[in-house]
Amino acid sequence: MKIDVAKQKIILLKDQITRTDAEKTAWDKKTNAFDAISKVMWLPMLNTYMTVILPTR
Repeated sequence: MKIDVAKQKIILLKDQITRTDAEKTAWDKKTNAFDAISKVMWLPMLNTYMTVILPTR
């Protein structure tokens, strides 16, 4: 069995955004997600309404 090993290379990528910007974006998305979930959970259910008919004279 013959094994050929290629030359080792290190690829260094520059950051597209800073770490603080990435953390801020992550926290904003997390806050928006949990805010949306809490709004959905507090919506009144359809079966919680009662129809009341009052006679008028």
